[in-house]
Amino acid sequence: MFNWRRKQAAPTLQPVQQVLPDMTRPHAALDEIIKVIGGRMLPDNFFTAVRLQEKAAIRGQAPTAYLKMELAALLGTVIDTSYAPYRYSVVIDIDAAIRDQFKADALVTMEIAIEVEGGTVGILWADENHQPLVNTERFAIPGVHSVMGWVFIKQMHHLVFRNMATGRMRSSFRVSRIGAMVSD
Repeated sequence: MFNWRRKQAAPTLQPVQQVLPDMTRPHAALDEIIKVIGGRMLPDNFFTAVRLQEKAAIRGQAPTAYLKMELAALLGTVIDTSYAPYRYSVVIDIDAAIRDQFKADALVTMEIAIEVEGGTVGILWADENHQPLVNTERFAIPGVHSVMGWVFIKQMHHLVFRNMATGRMRSSFRVSRIGAMVSD
């Protein structure tokens, strides 16, 4: 910056020294959030059936049009999506009997630990007609992520993972944890 009335040099920026701890603290886990805002974890059987569809495949197996499996079989398994973007690769159904035990305005906080090996994965909630719920989609790019999202419990019908990569590219990912907490 130069002052035309008198010659004055622009101030120089001095580096700011920061002291970082040996280990940086990760984002608050879902268990810590429960302590702060109150609530309780949803039971493991809240997620009922897991479906692989639209030519998604378990790594090392042939792509399938439709494969039903348990949630435990999905966790830790590498999933390769189809090449087509926006196609639902993994759909996890919700137990309606458990969902209906809560008030309609009960808020569910989700934490999904996911490792994306390639492409981009969209994670969203879908209604009873498998249509995406507005403002629920989160995206994960290559790397290890803890993806968080919120939705009212009465809107929850299906948790969906889909390919968001463009240009005839597959996405590959591994889900290691799905946690859900409800605050009622």
